[in-house]
Amino acid sequence: MRKRTLALLLALVFVLSCAAMSACDKNKPTPGGNGGGGSGPAETGGGTEGKSDETEPPKDEGPKTNADGLLLEYFDDYIPDPSSPYSGKVGVAGSGVFFDRLRIQIKNKEAYRDDLDDTQELNPNVYSVMGGSLADWKISDDTVKEKNKMVGYTGGDSSVLTFGNAKWTAYDVIVSVEATENGVAELYFCMKDESNFYRLTAGASAETGVKLVEVKDGKETVIGSYAMSVPVGDWFNLSANIDGDGIDVFVDGTELFRVGFKEAGNETYKGLFGIAQWNTEYYVDNVKVEDAEGNVLYEEDFEDGTFLDNAKFGLRNGGSWQLANTSDWEIIEVEGNHVLHYKNSGVYGSVALFDPKLPENATNLKFSYEGYRVGGSEGYACVWNWDESTMVEATGEGKDYVCLNIGGWSGQCGFQFITGGAKTNVQNNAAIGLNTAEWQKVELYLNPENMVAFFAGQLAQIYWY
Repeated sequence: MRKRTLALLLALVFVLSCAAMSACDKNKPTPGGNGGGGSGPAETGGGTEGKSDETEPPKDEGPKTNADGLLLEYFDDYIPDPSSPYSGKVGVAGSGVFFDRLRIQIKNKEAYRDDLDDTQELNPNVYSVMGGSLADWKISDDTVKEKNKMVGYTGGDSSVLTFGNAKWTAYDVIVSVEATENGVAELYFCMKDESNFYRLTAGASAETGVKLVEVKDGKETVIGSYAMSVPVGDWFNLSANIDGDGIDVFVDGTELFRVGFKEAGNETYKGLFGIAQWNTEYYVDNVKVEDAEGNVLYEEDFEDGTFLDNAKFGLRNGGSWQLANTSDWEIIEVEGNHVLHYKNSGVYGSVALFDPKLPENATNLKFSYEGYRVGGSEGYACVWNWDESTMVEATGEGKDYVCLNIGGWSGQCGFQFITGGAKTNVQNNAAIGLNTAEWQKVELYLNPENMVAFFAGQLAQIYWY
């Protein structure tokens, strides 16, 4: 009986063990399955055979753009730099020129580019004009490079093709230009409106050169230039890099010059102003001082012969002239006009100071005159901010003033600051084409933020405070 009972218990244990083993086999995942016992592809992870249950990372769809293909980061969603006072759109213009590869870079990233190759006309949602008609800006086949497109203006009136974001602050603008003979390209940037912008011009003639103009409330001021002629009948790159401190100008990747941004300060002009000499005999005529509105504050044409009676005389830069030799200055008649004549080219540093002084608290002045070099090694400099109180009584030597040196350094032009008798030369690297036996005009603009000198109608020098 006990053997029979033992046999029944062993049989029951065997049955229960087999049942347990069968249940374990059912819970094992099958190859390619999802742990549910099926033999089909897994449902998680996209259902691809052999994939794990982990979720795949989202695919990189690239920069987001708006309906016109413009990058949202630099257009619709652009956040300007609040510390930059300069902002605005970009534009191109000019006669006898064509443009291609319009590019904008912001913080070394491409914000905009148009190679013009995939379109027959400009998108009016992207481009607009200042003057003229957008329809007169035509895309045509490139005459230099095969399978390339370019855009040029075909209308009669002047027109600027504008593009970009009015909120853009610090950016680099680069455009490829093809100029015909006598063509002049114009690159606009920081365009706030029709009366406030910067314009960079580049011409095929050396006389045009490369010139940077600031237009503020409609008034144009040349703030930088470089004498060169750009290629004719071939492509070159014209670019301007605008940052929080200034503008760098490039042609074909070579930097030509930089102009710094400066806010108008409290710089005022005072003291005496006058004409100075250094080893040169010359004539001077038609001296004039004007304010920012063009009102004449002082003028002298030497016709009444009283200038020398009212003038004061001095010595600049430690020269050899002496107050006892005031007779070196005279008024004579030349070709029917009376002129101021300095007749001794063998001495150095004589200064004739005008009366009256510059207007008190003047902030924007234009000082102009005409000069004629008779002989000698330099030209006809001018001085201002001359402080009478620090002059050396015995010699008339000035200790505190500013000078525009015309013709020094072998025919160049530069500013000199004299403080306490110590001289500092700045911006003295511009050859100006000073000639003998020819009347040439000097124009000096004294502004709160800078001093700008023109000689014979050309920008000669600029100094930013």
